[in-house]
Amino acid sequence: MNEIHSQGSQPDSKTPCLWSVGEPRRLEDAIRTLLMTAPGERVMRPNYGCRVHAMPFRSPSEERGALVKYYVRESLRLHEPELRLMNVELSEQDQESTTIHIQGRSGLDGQSVSVLLTFQHQPMDD
Repeated sequence: MNEIHSQGSQPDSKTPCLWSVGEPRRLEDAIRTLLMTAPGERVMRPNYGCRVHAMPFRSPSEERGALVKYYVRESLRLHEPELRLMNVELSEQDQESTTIHIQGRSGLDGQSVSVLLTFQHQPMDD
């Protein structure tokens, strides 16, 4: 079993550090966690998360789509600096869900990273 150290510890050169164990998978998990977290949800990190949760997913529009992409890019830039983001795509096939596809590369080892997330739209009160 591999021993994993936090970023602040001093492992010897033969012990894998947190960022080198399964880098693409770790980064994909970190992206999912970030985008599924609304800002303010984490007590000790109130700015952590993605503002996409504040978006009213009522009807598709180019402006709303551009804003969703902006929020995703902004969150990734602030909280996942080791990701070299290549593409953020939106797919809205119906009024009930939006799928976000993120593609990039790990800044540590250059391996490809791909994350697909689907947000279910919440009904809005009129």
